[in-house]
Amino acid sequence: MFTRVVELTTKSGKSKELASIINEKVVPILKKQRGFVDETVLVSDTEPTRVGVDPPVHCQKDSD
Repeated sequence: MFTRVVELTTKSGKSKELASIINEKVVPILKKQRGFVDETVLVSDTEPTRVGVDPPVHCQKDSD
């Protein structure tokens, strides 16, 4: 299994809103992609403008 980590920087105070948008709008699109397994959205309490997304896939060619 492979993963691609995506780190996003948001406007101050918008990280939880971005995480909700990712879960509501992006994840349904990702679920249609071949090899998609799951995704994890991480919101930092210490850096309120940082959001991380970790969508693992079954094989490396699916992550490209």
